[in-house]
Amino acid sequence: LRSFGSHAGGIFGVAFHPGGRLLATGGGLPESRDIRLWDLETGREVAALGLFEMGVFDVAFSPDGRWLAAGGEVRLDHVDEGGQLFLIDMQAPYRAIAGNLEYQIRRFEAEEGHPPSRAETWRAWARGVLDPTSGSH
Repeated sequence: LRSFGSHAGGIFGVAFHPGGRLLATGGGLPESRDIRLWDLETGREVAALGLFEMGVFDVAFSPDGRWLAAGGEVRLDHVDEGGQLFLIDMQAPYRAIAGNLEYQIRRFEAEEGHPPSRAETWRAWARGVLDPTSGSH
């Protein structure tokens, strides 16, 4: 059992790197609005990925572990280089995000205490371009 540092205001999202070397945590509003990467072997923080205006409510790694998607404002960051690849402009924060083996990113819109009312999917290409592939469900 290992304890990791904390986000002020709590941790809202957690994801394990597919290679088993990192843990990503996302902090919510109002104080902590960032993603932190932790070394699973040492428990040390190895990176902090920027501030998110709407907070971070969920995190998901790409299958190869190179990219990390964040829910709140939907953003895609390069894990090793730390740069932001893509930000999806929206009016309200998204509560959940998921990645899958086809390099798609899905965001789910839901009000607190209610099931998701809308889901959107983007296909992430090798060049780093996101292409919207579907709308409301």
